[in-house]
Amino acid sequence: MKVSLQRVAEASAITLNELGTPDPTFDMVQIGPGLVLTVEMEPDDDGERLHGWRIVCSP
Repeated sequence: MKVSLQRVAEASAITLNELGTPDPTFDMVQIGPGLVLTVEMEPDDDGERLHGWRIVCSP
């Protein structure tokens, strides 16, 4: 598992399906200035490692 936090002027994200193509059931998301938190999971990552994680955002 990899986690990164970046300050950005703008950003967008899409969801890929198992074929590596954009998943049509999810809309592209865009933000202006702010923070982007990216969490990359591997197929063998255990959900127990994420237990107790909480993300809190405040202005």
